[in-house]
Amino acid sequence: MDKYAFVTVGTTQFDLLIETIIQNPDVIHVLVDLLKIKKIVLQTGRSQMPSFDHLPIAIEHYQYKDSIENDIQHASLVISHAGAGTILQTLEAHRPLLVVVNEKLMNNHQLEIAHEMEKQGYLFHCTCSTLDEGLKKLVNHQFQLYEKGDPLWPRFIMILFILLLRNKYKKLSYSFVNTNLLDYDAIFIFFNV
Repeated sequence: MDKYAFVTVGTTQFDLLIETIIQNPDVIHVLVDLLKIKKIVLQTGRSQMPSFDHLPIAIEHYQYKDSIENDIQHASLVISHAGAGTILQTLEAHRPLLVVVNEKLMNNHQLEIAHEMEKQGYLFHCTCSTLDEGLKKLVNHQFQLYEKGDPLWPRFIMILFILLLRNKYKKLSYSFVNTNLLDYDAIFIFFNV
């Protein structure tokens, strides 16, 4: 089976991601020439699909399907919005993941989630304007593999909880500390008043 990249925006509308994948020649160059991708499969959600007749790579696209699990399982690379479910599904499938943060979202918790997950070594993140650079980082890179039983899921829930708190308490900061105690991390939340 040819190497393909799976691009997903989930149920949202993320036109800029779809347009950048299809219309940015630097992105196409990295996918085709550096990553040796032969096909792009796009799950477009509510996003508009631009014309792609001129591309040197095969394109398949659809809006929605019951499950994207098969697309993720067989992809050589996943390029995704920063949806929690898609991130975890991709990590469990042990697929290289580049998360593209939607900068147009208000109270952008996506950036914080993606940043924290990158710090843990599970993925890279970027924006649409830096997508080609994000893709270049994937060349010959091996991510830390997520294994079931990893304390990632509880940490992920804690990050989401902190971000909700941060929206309410603007001066909130936090820090993760590995306690090596029963394989759980401690979290310290600071309210700066």
